[in-house]
Amino acid sequence: MEKVKILQEINWDNLTFSLTRTRSMYVAEQNDNGPWEQGKLVPFGNVSMSPAAGVLNYGQGIFEGLKAFRTSKDRIVLFRPENNAIRAVDSAERLCMPPVPPELFLDAILDEILDAIFDVTFSVTFRSLF
Repeated sequence: MEKVKILQEINWDNLTFSLTRTRSMYVAEQNDNGPWEQGKLVPFGNVSMSPAAGVLNYGQGIFEGLKAFRTSKDRIVLFRPENNAIRAVDSAERLCMPPVPPELFLDAILDEILDAIFDVTFSVTFRSLF
């Protein structure tokens, strides 16, 4: 299926460090200390979780920021994504959480970026997406 969408222009002067919605999100599951399942892109929306989830009861979660850049030759490049994947694993282990395998982490990042480039444009001035 061909991905065709009119690109949305971002007002970079009014862009804040907050959510800029895209059409999808990447979801992967892990239950009862088993392995992580292969994730997939799903339409952006609410998530269902147990009231006993660690993130709700203990504020237990991981945030790992990553930058994507559009080059002058119109290529999308990532800044050291493997390092982000390793830091996410290290953080999960420190918090006694099941670590997301680096391959799954990178797969999720690539799927999201490839999907998001149809929703947003990169500023000529900044040329990056965080």
